[in-house]
Amino acid sequence: MNNEKIELIHNGAELAPAQPVDLTDAHLMLGIDVGSTTVKLSIIDENGTLLYANYERHHTDVRATARELFEKAQRVIGDAPLYAAITGSGGMLLAQWLDLEFVQEVIASKRAVEALIPKTDVAIELGGEDAKIIYFDNGIEQRMNGTCAGGTGAFIDQMASLLKTDATGLNDLAKDAKQIYPIASRCGVFAKSDVQPLLNEGAAPADVAASIFQAVANQTVSGLACGHPIRGYVAFLAVLCNISLSCVAVSILRSTWTTNISSCPRTPTSLLPREQPLPERPSAQPRLPSLSKPSITLRSPGIGGCPS
Repeated sequence: MNNEKIELIHNGAELAPAQPVDLTDAHLMLGIDVGSTTVKLSIIDENGTLLYANYERHHTDVRATARELFEKAQRVIGDAPLYAAITGSGGMLLAQWLDLEFVQEVIASKRAVEALIPKTDVAIELGGEDAKIIYFDNGIEQRMNGTCAGGTGAFIDQMASLLKTDATGLNDLAKDAKQIYPIASRCGVFAKSDVQPLLNEGAAPADVAASIFQAVANQTVSGLACGHPIRGYVAFLAVLCNISLSCVAVSILRSTWTTNISSCPRTPTSLLPREQPLPERPSAQPRLPSLSKPSITLRSPGIGGCPS
């Protein structure tokens, strides 16, 4: 496939070429991420150019959701052969069903960041029910919170319902905030006991929304960073960060520079900004993986025929 620029357009969550693309001689790679709440799918060519992407909430029915995503992708990609791999907290079972290669999710995130945004010093991923942070500034250090959904997408969904909106609406509300209230972030039940009285007492919904995002930031800093400074080039990953990037990202960065988190075992002074700039690492061309499984098509048995 040549290196001509392909214009992609959004149709809801789906991202597809604006015009039909000839993929007859293309070498395509299919990536599937089965998370705790959504299934994500993307297709790239041998140059790392994104050709198609989509995601849907699976509501615990992973196979039916994957089948639907495959059918939608097939209408755009056609019968071009693809090399495929699956990642995500719920991806191993789907990989077994479809006999596709499985890559552990933290490793997949690390490899993607190193290939596509190599200057990154810290990558933060807030998923549906877990969170991860990867440090690249001094070797590789990875941390994952998979035992508590506090400060994740499920937490934001639950808090948004109290304001009778969704995550996108919560993000829009927070843009007009003028005050931050303390809200528990470790548990949705405790957070609800903080949020509901604020609403009953007449607190502005915008202030409550911003306070919820600040609680997510506090949970990220205390539960994941836990004293390790978040500085330099920071990448925010996952669907949640696409929805509420502005408020969560600003809150996290503000927290690491100005807030002392008492639950961190290290001294809060480690959260102060670095006086000297971080050294730049050399950029690298995206290095695409070599997959061990044979190529498939979206009509292959077990793919388009994924049982519902």
